[in-house]
Amino acid sequence: MSGIKKTKSASPVPPFDAAGTSFLDVAHHLRKILEHQPEDFLGIAKQLQLGQRKAYALAKIDRIFRDLGVDPVRLRKIGWTKLALLSPVVTAENVESQLELAESITAHELTRLLRGRKIGPGGRVIVLYLGADEQLLFDQMLKMFGAIKHPYGWEGKEAAFVKAMKASIISQP
Repeated sequence: MSGIKKTKSASPVPPFDAAGTSFLDVAHHLRKILEHQPEDFLGIAKQLQLGQRKAYALAKIDRIFRDLGVDPVRLRKIGWTKLALLSPVVTAENVESQLELAESITAHELTRLLRGRKIGPGGRVIVLYLGADEQLLFDQMLKMFGAIKHPYGWEGKEAAFVKAMKASIISQP
């Protein structure tokens, strides 16, 4: 690949820096490395202090959205998290509607919509800070009320949490 030299001492990918290297620049370089020097990909991701999943996601973002000709300024405004969520479902036919959706909602809402879960009007995100013992209780409660544990988290946790709250209210005198 022209412009990238294979060396042991220096990374061919510029690191993220305060001078304005964007995630799209890094994504493009990662994609080129994945295509032309796949044996170096994970080592370079590590040098950039990127996890394996994020590095592959960035390379995929570049492959999909650059090939579709989407304006980089627009992509930067949307952000890598939402673009990574869209990358498995975006096509040439739906790219505009998918990007408009990503521009209009949060990453959490986009995740829910892409998983087929609707977001009610006035819905809110609730953050809980739990100690280890409390986390165990919370996990037991989710399982008891129908949530399913996966490596990435709980499926159906919202419905299980609501069932637990309703059961708690009903049991009160």
